[in-house]
Amino acid sequence: MDKQNIIAAFNKSDEFLTLKPISELQNFTSYNILQLKIINTKFGPSLFATLQEGEDKFNIFLPKRYAKKLTSEMIQAINDDDFNLRYIGGEYHEVEIE
Repeated sequence: MDKQNIIAAFNKSDEFLTLKPISELQNFTSYNILQLKIINTKFGPSLFATLQEGEDKFNIFLPKRYAKKLTSEMIQAINDDDFNLRYIGGEYHEVEIE
């Protein structure tokens, strides 16, 4: 592979998804879950979600308490199927999966 191909492959722009704070989600609105995963942060494990509403795709961190509720098998099942995350809102940023 020549130098130009390596440079082109490296510099090719990938789809960039914004990271939204959970407070920007609309109360009582459902978002399609494209992917869930556990990410180890300096504050401990966090549940990281890629969501979609219409054509808009974005990432969010869910509150830490939700990372403790789901096993890796449950996360894989959510990723393999068609689930939605419904943002309830409130002081504690309640969500539910449907």
